[in-house]
Amino acid sequence: MARRSEEDIRVEIDQADAVLRIFEEYQRRRYPADFPEHDPNMRLPDKEQWISGLRSQGATWSQILSGYEMAINDHLAAFSMSGPDVAAYSEGLRRFFRERAGEDLFSVVKPPMRKLKAIAKRGRIKDEVDYYLVKECAQSLSGDPRFADLAETLMTCLAEFELAVSETGDGG
Repeated sequence: MARRSEEDIRVEIDQADAVLRIFEEYQRRRYPADFPEHDPNMRLPDKEQWISGLRSQGATWSQILSGYEMAINDHLAAFSMSGPDVAAYSEGLRRFFRERAGEDLFSVVKPPMRKLKAIAKRGRIKDEVDYYLVKECAQSLSGDPRFADLAETLMTCLAEFELAVSETGDGG
């Protein structure tokens, strides 16, 4: 894989930030009581200030992008869960995203099931982004008979990754 330039990664960060802001707006509209307007801690931070703070602490551009990817995966985990409330949330988020962005959510980000199946096929979790997605989704999948095998494979990958982290401190 070719190494991406700082500019390429920055474009991805900008796109990820835009996605997260749409997600935040959807949550604010769906659950207004959970997001008081007067509480600045309940809003995404200013992107440039946040990035500047992370860079001043030594974070690389790739690490910052990984943080965005993990945040997006937190929201996308709902698409791998079952139940009427989760389905309604997911369908609403997808509709809202299309209204705001003018394109389908999954044309902008990979669907979580596609990512989860790729991780299972590979047989290992390669980084923290994968780890948190699997951690968020595997348990929910295990409750659905259609995905029992996938969930079992993902739980094995999760255990192996956690063991590697505990032994080496770096995930392998």
